[in-house]
Amino acid sequence: MDRILLKKLSKNTPAQNKIIRQDPQLAEKIFKIGFEKEFLKEYYFWDNTTISLKSPLLFFVKDGMKVLEIGTGPSGTLSRFLAKHKNNLSITATDISKDFLSSAIMNSSSTRTDSIIKYVHTNLTRKLKEKYDLIFINPPYVSSTDLSSMGIRKSSAEYQAGFGGLDGGIVIAKFLQQCPNRLENNGTVILGVNNRYFPDSKVTKLIDVSQLYLLRRYYKQSQVPPFSQIYIMKRK
Repeated sequence: MDRILLKKLSKNTPAQNKIIRQDPQLAEKIFKIGFEKEFLKEYYFWDNTTISLKSPLLFFVKDGMKVLEIGTGPSGTLSRFLAKHKNNLSITATDISKDFLSSAIMNSSSTRTDSIIKYVHTNLTRKLKEKYDLIFINPPYVSSTDLSSMGIRKSSAEYQAGFGGLDGGIVIAKFLQQCPNRLENNGTVILGVNNRYFPDSKVTKLIDVSQLYLLRRYYKQSQVPPFSQIYIMKRK
């Protein structure tokens, strides 16, 4: 279903896809959790990378793990997805945006996952002291040029969530530098990137100069697109 949906969306304009991604009923079918439209404002519940992360997260996240999501967004989609589908997790979900966190908390409360997920306002891992079995992120990775070409306003929440610097890689680089310090021994790091906007060669260069090594790419090349690529990493 996910692959078919993403293939269909690839034929749409960005404006058409935004409307589809703002549909709470479709989001509920995809992730099997509830969504509250009034909390969304001008942003949306998911993008290609959100959907692409579903399968690898279900595979690598085991019951009872301590999990950290960096950048949970305005609906906390993936943290709430994991809370619904796995048992006895301890989930910390962060975001740099107070507005996004407030929205995610309201969504979480509406589906009874608020007792499982701890929400923290922080820039990446700065305020975090604990270590985690698995850390994942769907980061901003779109350049200012690409955002402008899609007609996304600089003042919008969509621009804020997608802007990865002049070349798209600034947040990814900072994440790869910081997350090893918050990772348990033999812990796993999962990074989702749509290579249409930030190519595989640039991702692997950033991984190579970090304290992590690339264990595997989750999707075969023939599956990318419509899926975004998901990078599975361990500490060197």
